[in-house]
Amino acid sequence: MEPVRAAGSRPFVGREQERALLRHLLREAGTGRPAVVVVTGMPGAGKSALLRWAGDAAAAAGAFVLRTSGSEGTVPFDALRRLVAPVPELSLLLDRDAAGETAAVQGDHAVRLGTEVAEALAAHARRRLLAV
Repeated sequence: MEPVRAAGSRPFVGREQERALLRHLLREAGTGRPAVVVVTGMPGAGKSALLRWAGDAAAAAGAFVLRTSGSEGTVPFDALRRLVAPVPELSLLLDRDAAGETAAVQGDHAVRLGTEVAEALAAHARRRLLAV
């Protein structure tokens, strides 16, 4: 289940235990047992590289992979917009909500939008293995 690397990319070195756990969880998710993984560590510890590896492994296993960076832009929900851009129904959900965007997008509005996105992601995951 090793992912195919893009031309010129370097092989992933180390983190055997973490990669074994991620491979196991990916297989489990493929059988209908989803999991949530939180990756933490000091700056420069390889968190981003591990997540890139996990996304590549998930894609190689047939999962639909959604990725984004952790930084927000000046537009509310910018990272979320980048995350769901490949999923038209989710992009439409955020676009539909764009009329209500102000600097004060928060509270009940943010909770409602987050709930709608989570429900749409869950529906998508019922149709195809999804890695976010």
